[in-house]
Amino acid sequence: MLARIRLVLLTISLAACGGAGGHSPPAEGPVAVAVAVATAAPVARGVEPALAPVARPIVVVFRASWAAASRELAERTLADPRVEQALVGAEVSYVDATDSEEPTAAAALAREHVSVLPCIVIQAARDRNAREYLNGFVTAEVLLAALDRASQ
Repeated sequence: MLARIRLVLLTISLAACGGAGGHSPPAEGPVAVAVAVATAAPVARGVEPALAPVARPIVVVFRASWAAASRELAERTLADPRVEQALVGAEVSYVDATDSEEPTAAAALAREHVSVLPCIVIQAARDRNAREYLNGFVTAEVLLAALDRASQ
């Protein structure tokens, strides 16, 4: 069966990541982000498109400009060439939680039960109920191991 591609436009307020490469978000301000979600069947009404079955893991990076660990994560871990290469095979989003009361950030933090920043939420490629949470600063090796588990 041929997979169909759906484009979902999300408006998210993103802040500077500080890292280099294809997964660094724009410097600041609201941005429309296109997320391609491949599905083998139409998405059921009421199901969030991001939770539809796809062959790639979903990675959401929550961070805040006031958190030193967020800056360290961007500069050391997310900027690592091995991590950048591994993220090519994932759907990656960034959530700026600098103002955790901003409606978009607050909703994302609540939905994922995030209380520590930075936090990387990795949703497995084949099992959408399997999520791994990496709280605080993590090394490239820890993130790469989690991405490998999520890709299986």
